[in-house]
Amino acid sequence: MRATILYSFSFFVILVLSRQMSPDISSLNITEWGLPLAIALGGVFLLRRYLQAVYVEIASLSKRGRRQFIMEWALFMTAGILVGAYGSLIFHFDILSSLSVLLAFTVVGFFVSADLALQRERLLGEEAIRDNSVCFDEQRCFSLTRQLVFMTIACAILLAAILYCIFIQDIQWILAEGPLHIEQIRSDIFIEIGFTIALLLVFLVTIVISYSHNLKIFLGYQDTVLHAVGEGNLTARVPVARCDDFGRMAIKTNKMVESLQVRTAELHRTQDITIITLAALAESRDSETSGHILRTQYYVKAIAEHLRCSSRYADFLNEKTIEQLYKSSPLHDIGKVGVSDRILLKPGRLTFEEFEEIKQHTSYGRDAIARTEKYIQGNSLLRFAKEIAYTHHERFDGTGYPQGLKGDEIPLSGRIMALADVFDALISRRVYKPAFPFIEAKKIIVEGRGEQFDPDIVDAFLALQDRFRQIAFEFADSDYDRNLLLDDEMKSSCG
Repeated sequence: MRATILYSFSFFVILVLSRQMSPDISSLNITEWGLPLAIALGGVFLLRRYLQAVYVEIASLSKRGRRQFIMEWALFMTAGILVGAYGSLIFHFDILSSLSVLLAFTVVGFFVSADLALQRERLLGEEAIRDNSVCFDEQRCFSLTRQLVFMTIACAILLAAILYCIFIQDIQWILAEGPLHIEQIRSDIFIEIGFTIALLLVFLVTIVISYSHNLKIFLGYQDTVLHAVGEGNLTARVPVARCDDFGRMAIKTNKMVESLQVRTAELHRTQDITIITLAALAESRDSETSGHILRTQYYVKAIAEHLRCSSRYADFLNEKTIEQLYKSSPLHDIGKVGVSDRILLKPGRLTFEEFEEIKQHTSYGRDAIARTEKYIQGNSLLRFAKEIAYTHHERFDGTGYPQGLKGDEIPLSGRIMALADVFDALISRRVYKPAFPFIEAKKIIVEGRGEQFDPDIVDAFLALQDRFRQIAFEFADSDYDRNLLLDDEMKSSCG
């Protein structure tokens, strides 16, 4: 559509310019001169579709913009040569008139070619995004500075050439008419030159607008990616869709983001390993196993993802928060490193004093994480870890410890961890009790609804009970524990 409009407008501009630059052409009527112009431009317009397929589209992305410009300009100059030759044969143009025709086609073709090449750049940007391809060739890179210099010099030369030809034609006109008509001639010349400049300015302004639009688009790509990286999205990439400074900038930006992504992934892996190591250290002094860490992690994540669908929790439980809850949950019992082995590993019933000492593991855990938090300001993972370590033994009815918090006074992270920890303790063997079957553990959880556990979280557990059973089965400590997770019907079906 853009090419159709530009070629149509070009016909009108070339018709006017050629008549103003050549007395031979100005002596012809509109039909005599307009018909060959229309045929020539219509012919090259039809030919450009074929050339675009066999010359532009088959080239690599980095070459297409330049080839589009070369093809369009060559078509216009070819049309100019053909029309000039037609004028010489049919209307007996002199050499200057034929050159004037070629100049008009060359100047107008330059502007049209530049505009359509800029449009091609925009299409290449869309294609690079769609196909995740790279439009850059260091050997063919044409810097923005060189582009601006080339465009400025070319426009100045071509416009000067047009105005010079018109000026020569006007001088000849004045000499031919004589001084008697000087006032009328002067008025006509002013109108003629003003009209010519206006026509050429339309092309020039169109190119400036197209060029600025392209710059805005590619700067927008850069800005969007940098904003995404600032928000923590390290998967964003700038499309490499220009073979110039913007393309080079996009490549360097993408390399920087990739480097950040690698370093961040390494940091996350180190963080995860550190958390698991600390959690394993705490469990090495307890009767719990490494399976407890994995199971409770996945229970917490499953509950959080389910609650996210509720309008009550949707704003808080975003993807990042759920990931932080998942990663911080293994540290819920880190405070047990401060409790005596004599109490932790005692097989029988604890005395009142011993149980009070056990309760202190929540404070030990909170204080240990808080000391670390001082050195890493703003780390939400440590904030959740501290909440979970300190509040996962609070009860919804306010009878838990260490603070006796009630209802929503207990952080959501602590309420989720409370159910996950108790459920896993019920289905697991401890030195002081055997593992309970899944059905019995489920019954105990339901009985604690509104007393020990948040009703919303119990409802989530019931909705996710098959998922809980699957997690427990996958990370069970033994086949015996797996067997307890199966109902009688399941056992018979398994043979």
